[in-house]
Amino acid sequence: MAFSLAETWDFFADLTSLHWTPNTTMKRILLILPLSAALLVPTYLLAQDHDQDNDDHHDDRHHVYDKHHKDYHDFDDHEDRDSSVNGAVFSRDESRILTWSQDGTARLWDVRTGAQIGPALRHDSSVFGAVFSRDESRILTWSQDGTARLWDVRTGAQIGPALRHDSSVNGAVFSRDESRILTWSQDKTARLWDARTGAQIGSALPHDSSVTGAVFSRDESRILTWSQDGTARLWDVRTGAQIGPALRHDSSVNGAVFSRDESRILTWSQDKTARLWDAPQYASRNPRNLAIGGDR
Repeated sequence: MAFSLAETWDFFADLTSLHWTPNTTMKRILLILPLSAALLVPTYLLAQDHDQDNDDHHDDRHHVYDKHHKDYHDFDDHEDRDSSVNGAVFSRDESRILTWSQDGTARLWDVRTGAQIGPALRHDSSVFGAVFSRDESRILTWSQDGTARLWDVRTGAQIGPALRHDSSVNGAVFSRDESRILTWSQDKTARLWDARTGAQIGSALPHDSSVTGAVFSRDESRILTWSQDGTARLWDVRTGAQIGPALRHDSSVNGAVFSRDESRILTWSQDKTARLWDAPQYASRNPRNLAIGGDR
């Protein structure tokens, strides 16, 4: 839909008249400005609005707004009104929204009606994250309670036992075929699980401090992890053995990725550097690294 210049100015007038606070976070907005000055605006904007001007109306609800910024639906039935909603995602067709909260639950919502779909997916402490399976028949959640859990979207029932760490679970992902689940935790380990049975596959992959991220290699024969211990490490999925030496920074490693051909690994850290490494090989050797940044 194209807008005239006058309508474009009306849109921005509506936008600036909205009550904004420093914590207002626009979750979905796309502005396309071609040379003709036409403006394309999506139907919905998802925002998290915190009214800081009135403590009696402090609000951690999620809202869906229409393109004229009229309140459309609140997703506000998380149980503890003092508990922050930690995150939210759309389903693929955007007919549903999945939220997760410090109240220990994840919840599914109908975008059209604002109604909760099925029961809350319940943990014993704050839920740190949630993802749909590829066909959106299952939801994977992870929590401060030291578990990741798999749920049936249709019934809301937990599928199999909880995937249990000894401390908060920082994240979780499905393998490509979704037969396995990779989790990482403040208990200083990453772990691989059978999604059908909930059984742990092999031994834990240990670090010396909280593991803050993990990814599979493309063929899922290796796992790359990174940690607050200042290292990234590469692991053999079949044996659970570490491949080569740790890739070492001088402070917590904030993230890591493979290059496209997976011959190199890029890491970045609180030590003020990003570093590029030859991916460790099965025969242990010192990987080359190129440091970028840091104090000169």
